[in-house]
Amino acid sequence: MSMEHVQLETFQHHALSGILHLPEGNPKAGLVLMHGVFASKDQLWMQSLGERLAKECQFAVLRFDFFAHGESEGDIKQLTYHELISNAQAAIGFLRNAGVSKIFVLGHSLGGGVGLLIASQQKVNGVIALSPVSNPSNVVKRIARREKEMVSVEMGEHLVDFPLAFVESALLFPRDSFVGKITCPVCVVHGTKDPILFAKDSETLMPLLTSTTDKELHLLKDADHVYTHRWNEVFDIVMDWVKRHA
Repeated sequence: MSMEHVQLETFQHHALSGILHLPEGNPKAGLVLMHGVFASKDQLWMQSLGERLAKECQFAVLRFDFFAHGESEGDIKQLTYHELISNAQAAIGFLRNAGVSKIFVLGHSLGGGVGLLIASQQKVNGVIALSPVSNPSNVVKRIARREKEMVSVEMGEHLVDFPLAFVESALLFPRDSFVGKITCPVCVVHGTKDPILFAKDSETLMPLLTSTTDKELHLLKDADHVYTHRWNEVFDIVMDWVKRHA
């Protein structure tokens, strides 16, 4: 197994920083790993999961920093949902250009929401969404304060500042407009004590996935948004699902 730093280029010619985990021998499939807002590809859970998938499942795993996050270029005030979708497309394209034909996407929080959006727009072999933003337009409607280029949004029990451009773009993606177009297998994981994105959002998502019969919802009792002390349980769910669908 090996790991190497790579650079991706989006359709807008923005450079994104990524890390590619490669198995011994030819990859059986590929997986794109996406982080949440204001996070990065270097989170420990992403490193650990990338290594496990490469070693145990013979996967090529690409984890990358979204535009204006981590080591990727960009101004956070210019972040939009369209940019995030373009970032995910660039990551999928990178794996396809490397000769990987079977590709899955996995994301946490905002990354999970982007994974669902991507699965509604282009062919992927499956999507795993951990505590996802499954209804972008509804989340950002809870605006508490607006100051020039930044907007404070009520996220569950917390107040989070987002760029105005990001909030405006999110309003263009009501859940009913895209989730019914997802035809690939879907696995959703959510903690029942998530104070940021409530588990109810994932529960109400499942019946709306009308174009796929292969869908699973795993509710982790008392787990929070970032799965504090619970990542091993999340990994077990992910590894089991991947092995059944690879």
